[in-house]
Amino acid sequence: MNLRKDLIDLLVTQFWADGYKIIHRKFGNYLTDPPLVGNYTIDMLARKGNKFAIGVILQENDLRSSDLPRMLAFLSSRKSKFANSDAMLYIGVEPYLYVKLAAVMHKMDASLTKNIRSFPLQLIPEMNLFSNPSMHAPTAAAFFR
Repeated sequence: MNLRKDLIDLLVTQFWADGYKIIHRKFGNYLTDPPLVGNYTIDMLARKGNKFAIGVILQENDLRSSDLPRMLAFLSSRKSKFANSDAMLYIGVEPYLYVKLAAVMHKMDASLTKNIRSFPLQLIPEMNLFSNPSMHAPTAAAFFR
């Protein structure tokens, strides 16, 4: 199980909920990997009409990086080539890292954070009938109490 791929899949659903169509994404079967934006790797690129959005998954080591505020400022200030409209930056993090991301974003300029949407992405464990002991068939001891 690839954690980053699963988080990207969850961020794709956020794009879809906002009406974006994915153009490039990492770990996709049919879509190509997204291009570099500046010197930064992104996880997906989406489009809705003339508007573009960039998707990034941040993990714990990314949030510890001293380059993170510069990266977020650069990616959130991107504009589309022809329409010159601001590109939205979608950031997905695991729930326990969401507070750290909010602290970094709080220090940023308000003109940059208006183009950023952040999401705590919660992975739901697969349901397995036989993994939970309470779901097992009753034992003989349960009948003779």
